[in-house]
Amino acid sequence: MSWLDKLERKFGKYYIHNLITVVVVVNAIVYFLALIGGDSANMTNLMLIPQNVLHGEIWRLITFIFIPPTTSPLWIIFNLFFFYYAGKGLEQAWGGFKVNVLYITGMILTIIASFITGWPAWSDGLQLMVIIAFALSYPDVEILFWGIIPLKLKYLAVLELVFLVVELIRVPFIGYIIIEIAPLIAIPIFFGKMLMTNIKYAKKKNDRRKSNLKVIKGYTHKCTVCGLTDIQDPDMDFRYCSKCEGKHCYCSNHIMNHQHITTKEKLK
Repeated sequence: MSWLDKLERKFGKYYIHNLITVVVVVNAIVYFLALIGGDSANMTNLMLIPQNVLHGEIWRLITFIFIPPTTSPLWIIFNLFFFYYAGKGLEQAWGGFKVNVLYITGMILTIIASFITGWPAWSDGLQLMVIIAFALSYPDVEILFWGIIPLKLKYLAVLELVFLVVELIRVPFIGYIIIEIAPLIAIPIFFGKMLMTNIKYAKKKNDRRKSNLKVIKGYTHKCTVCGLTDIQDPDMDFRYCSKCEGKHCYCSNHIMNHQHITTKEKLK
């Protein structure tokens, strides 16, 4: 993140302290007011609706991030708690300025997607973006999912993406899909270099594993009958039988003295 470090050195003092905490608290207040008012539809006044913004309701460019992700009391508690937990974890890993840049980048991407598609926008994709960024920062940290299931953050991120795919299949509208996915574009922007490094490392690790297996295996030829290998007897002559189905190698002691392997023989 060298470009982000340079940005922080120049503008590091200009950011909203505890940004994610502020968003979580306002989400909770909005949810509570809608709950006691008995009309969650009033939250549409906060939603990012491009047509309304063009008619002067510019507050919607900000207030859409304060719309709770769900109207279920159980899910709202879990969702906002984990969103807060992920936000605080990111601030500890990155610092407040960088978290601001990430979140504002996600907001801008959501706003652009909303104006391109004309589809209303809310904060679901932004929360998923923060959770994935948190998981990438602490991939092997284990949490208790729902307080009982031990789960590493990297697997939780995968689970969140699975939920997203299921939701997009359930609501197959192109505008909705673009709105939900748009903030996730920030992930390769912020983590692209790290992800590429991890992919290269995984490939090298896999190549080393294959190389080690080859070394462990050691031999090139192994007799199908007696199991003798060219490592055990380097002077032994090995041949492949043309009458056996598949590649079957035999030492010189058994090349002329073995039962041919055919389909019928395999079935027996």
